Amino acid sequence: MKVALGQINVVAGNPESNVTRMLEIIASFSGTGALIAFPEMAVGGYLVNDLWYDEDYCDWLESFNAQLQAASKEHGVTVIYGNIACDKSGARNKDGRRRKYNAAYIFDHGHAPEGSGYFAPGIQPKTLLPNYRFFDDERYFFSFADTAQELGVALESLYAPFTLKNGLRVGLQLCEDLWCEDYRYKQRALNTARFLTAARAQMLVNISASPWTRGKNAARDRRVQFIGSDCQPPVPLFYVNRIGAENCGDNVITYDGGTTIYNEHGHPVLLANNQFREEVAMVEGEQIDDRFQLKLTERQERTVEPLMAQKLRAILAGLRHVEQIMGNPQQKFIIGLSGGIDSSVVTCLLEQAFGADRVTAVTMPSKHTSRETLANVRHLATALGTQLLTVPIENCVQAWTATVEQLELPEAPPAALQLARENDQARVRGSTVLSGLAARLGAVYTNNGNKLETALGYATLYGDVNGVIAPLADLAKTEVVALARYLNDEIYRREVIPNNLIPDDHWRFAADGVQPSAELRDNQVDPMKFGYHDALLQAFTAFKRGTPEQMLRGFLDGTLHSKLGIPVSLMQRWGVDDARTFVDDLEWFTTLLRRSVFKRVQAPPIIITSPSAFGYDIRESMLTPKPSANYLKLREEVLARKQYVAAV
Repeated sequence: MKVALGQINVVAGNPESNVTRMLEIIASFSGTGALIAFPEMAVGGYLVNDLWYDEDYCDWLESFNAQLQAASKEHGVTVIYGNIACDKSGARNKDGRRRKYNAAYIFDHGHAPEGSGYFAPGIQPKTLLPNYRFFDDERYFFSFADTAQELGVALESLYAPFTLKNGLRVGLQLCEDLWCEDYRYKQRALNTARFLTAARAQMLVNISASPWTRGKNAARDRRVQFIGSDCQPPVPLFYVNRIGAENCGDNVITYDGGTTIYNEHGHPVLLANNQFREEVAMVEGEQIDDRFQLKLTERQERTVEPLMAQKLRAILAGLRHVEQIMGNPQQKFIIGLSGGIDSSVVTCLLEQAFGADRVTAVTMPSKHTSRETLANVRHLATALGTQLLTVPIENCVQAWTATVEQLELPEAPPAALQLARENDQARVRGSTVLSGLAARLGAVYTNNGNKLETALGYATLYGDVNGVIAPLADLAKTEVVALARYLNDEIYRREVIPNNLIPDDHWRFAADGVQPSAELRDNQVDPMKFGYHDALLQAFTAFKRGTPEQMLRGFLDGTLHSKLGIPVSLMQRWGVDDARTFVDDLEWFTTLLRRSVFKRVQAPPIIITSPSAFGYDIRESMLTPKPSANYLKLREEVLARKQYVAAV
């Protein structure tokens, strides 16, 4: 018997496209009697947020089940896939709305086999509903565990495999059901695989919509080992994931695939690609002595790409999602190219995603723009072959300044007036030039800010806080530099991004180097302590969040550098090995981080490349910064220490 796993690009909100692709793959196995599985929510997409409240949309998605059932019958195959399942009995969800399930469907030669008996034949609801990061399953769906509680029965009593006409017993899981170690039931992991194998399942199929993250494949391999060690008898597991991208409004989430077939020992024996490409993974097996035995036996070892290569693929998938949601396969893009490293990297990303002919770079010099940055702009545009438009902004800025100065306004502090004049330039560039050109050219334009700028609010609202998508806003500045090196060295294999923009590991530049600057006034240099502040930000936005108190403790016990993953020499380079400088800088950093929430909630969607991204992933409230009593106590201890002493 052939088992095929369709790692497809699921387009959220476009069931016709998704089902057409599924039907093509089903037809390619016509007459083979194969079992073909597709990802979770393969019909209509997964992260569509409150569209799940649209009853007509959900009914529309369910209507496609008939096509897939008919294809199963016509081609003589078994089909498994994910779709919404709406309760037909009038039962309600926890919020009083119509009850819905995130479900797996199975049709065997057109027949819907019986499962647990508590649902319509051929339907297996998801048990574990993720409710963290950007996942909101509990907001929309009723779980299988909820059903058991409602019925007043033991959860394990509801589980049964689906028996096919050839006698094969197939147990179904959905995505999070595999990641069960931290879900508890009767004082042990809520492992649905254990229930299914106890009910004599001969194979497990897990259909997933599992986003790309660093180390996801290795983490999933460990989970498969865990659930297999808990099953009697152990059975093969077939894991199918999707590719492409979805968004939850504030973030773009990407899927790299990584479809895998595991033997009964939990070892991978077939690996599909995890490079954001479609693939149909297939093996053969047969029933022997009440077991399903794979013909593949040799364990496969994974190869892991460099992290920056993975992040590059994720960002490109996120960018291509823009043309998908714009509904234009030839969407044109505009980018404000300043000559700095951030805009240079984004220009390269656009060229890689769409080709040079669909990218227009716009340089907008002012009287503060240096010859070096203008030379960098010309070098990059020439190297990539992108169109370059030059739009000087000085006249626009002066016209606005003259208009404002005619008004009778209360006298402002000199520093505030200077900042306003600087921000005027950013707003002319973003709200006037880029938005105006995009409208005239039928294009969209990008946001070029990195994660450190996003965190500290080092950007002008309605100036450079704008655009259709933010490719770098989940990359620390150090990662932007690493990506620039990777693009030059591994993708282009030549100097496309000017080398004078790239510092050494301690953020020191060569004699001809160009330091990061907004160039909104003469001799301006960005105020961040790069490398060190990037590490602080990574700690504060990690999945398990760091706190200011933890930073103070790290200074006191000499472990701060190791906790941040930086050398002591980098702390010394920025002077934060001095206690007073360290405390003042920490308070400057955390104050800006908290005060900039209002900018972040108005920012463009961010492509997720870290375990915790600003947007819908990190959900922030606008609060008045106030230190804890413990912070104040630790602060005094640090100041009394005077100097950082690294632990041996």
